[in-house]
Order: sequence, then structure tokens, then C-alpha cells
Amino acid sequence: MVDSCLPNTAAYTFTGGEVGGQAIFESVHNQGGGTRKKRSSRRSVRKSSRRSAGKSARKSARKSAGRSGRGTFEERVKKSCHTECEKNRKLTIKIIRKMGKKTGLSDKEVNQKIKDYNENCEGNCVKLLKDKDIMKDILKGMKGRRKRN
Repeated sequence: MVDSCLPNTAAYTFTGGEVGGQAIFESVHNQGGGTRKKRSSRRSVRKSSRRSAGKSARKSARKSAGRSGRGTFEERVKKSCHTECEKNRKLTIKIIRKMGKKTGLSDKEVNQKIKDYNENCEGNCVKLLKDKDIMKDILKGMKGRRKRN
């Protein structure tokens, strides 16, 4: 097809409104290389959609794997108690030492209290979390706080 046979479809568009702006010359004639751009843009759109679909699939797979790998209630309780005891160990030891000095305990007695805490922390935590009556009371207290806020 010969370009000279086509009607003149070129146009000027103005940007900037009444204040003044820029005149842009637009033509619908094929200036060469236009199809390649469209293909590459389509390709990149397809690529990004595939990428996001793959991402969401991986995310849901991780979620379901995490749910199935959580273990039983007892295992989760033990793990959470262990991590909480580890987090609070340094601070609790400092508190026990300060309270021991204030109450007049000897170093031997303070060290014994620290040793008892280290041995019994996880066990006490597990007992508290498994005690349904205490957990119900805690949840009732939390519900009351939420309503007040």
C-alpha cells in the first residue's frame, strides 16, 4: 500500500489548556518500528501478570504448608512458652537480683531463685496456657477492654 494514497490523518494536539502549552504533532501513519513496541509492551504485560500469578500461588502454598506444619496445640504451646521465656530471661534475672537486694536476700538465695525461675519458667507457662478456666478469664478481661476503647 502506498502512503501517498491515504488521506492526511496527521493532527496537532495542544497540552496545557488556555494558559499555553506545547503543540504535539501526531500522525497515524506507520513510521516504522511501531509494531515492535506494541509487541514488547504486550509481552511485558503478560510477563508481569504471569509473575504476579506465580507469586500469589507461592504465597498460598507457603500459607497452607505453614498451617499443616504447625503441629498440635501442645507443640505450639511449648514452642511459644520456650520463646517467651528466652526473650524475658535477661530482664527477669535483673529484676530478681534487684528485688533480692531490696528485700535483703543473700547472694546464695538470689541465685537459687534465678535457678528456680530458669527451671520452671516453661513449665509454668505451659500449665497456665493449658488451664481453660484461666484462659476464659483472660479472654473475658480482654473483651471488656476492647469495648471500652
